[in-house]
Amino acid sequence: MEPLWVEFAALIGVDERPEFAPSHPWGCHRRRIGDRVVFDHVIAALVHGSGYERIATLGCSDRTIRRRLDTWAAAGHGRTLLRLSLAAYHRVIGLDLDDLSVDGAITKARCADKRKAIVKFYLNLAAALTVIRRLINRARTRYRWPTRPTTRRLR
Repeated sequence: MEPLWVEFAALIGVDERPEFAPSHPWGCHRRRIGDRVVFDHVIAALVHGSGYERIATLGCSDRTIRRRLDTWAAAGHGRTLLRLSLAAYHRVIGLDLDDLSVDGAITKARCADKRKAIVKFYLNLAAALTVIRRLINRARTRYRWPTRPTTRRLR
């Protein structure tokens, strides 16, 4: 989802990241895996519900996905991304909190403290994806723009 990536790239400062690790003694090493590649793998893990080992490719290992996700979660980018997507939805469509549904659960799922930040990141990312998808679907019927999707199904 391109709109989500654009907001996320601005949050993490993609343009400010060096191509090589500056801490390496020779000043060069393997190139850093692009944040967009890792982000696409994280979205694939979220959508398919599979582990990092299954979605890892030759261009992006499961360890890279875990490290980058730890960094993003520790920085709190998931919550900020959700707030930005909700603000965009409110600006374009308007939030109608009367239609808000709640699952009715009175207990929270147990989660290890070590991975709590990762779980929160994934929940915020999933919520942001849902909000952006809903925004595009609602805006598609209300507004016209040059790159408007012609079908209801988003790719």
